[in-house]
Amino acid sequence: AMTVKADVSFGPADGIVRVIAWMRRSEFGSIKLCFDILMVTLAVESSLIMFHGLDEVREGTVVAMLLIGPLVRMLTRWMHAEPEIRNDSDQGSTGS
Repeated sequence: AMTVKADVSFGPADGIVRVIAWMRRSEFGSIKLCFDILMVTLAVESSLIMFHGLDEVREGTVVAMLLIGPLVRMLTRWMHAEPEIRNDSDQGSTGS
């Protein structure tokens, strides 16, 4: 939520979430929850296929998956920090 408010760089996963939220005109936290569920589901399936068990996906992963999105949604509402995608060309160019 702090990086959303500060409008600083995001990691690759959060950058994808930010663009999807902007394109769908949805809240960042809602899309983050869906994205996290998708990623954990893929991790569970991969673990089951490759290791024949849940060796790499534990309870902390599931708890984080369920809590991070709603927590970000709550904090962005509280901080009035819904992200906006800016187009750098809108800010004017400083040509040489």
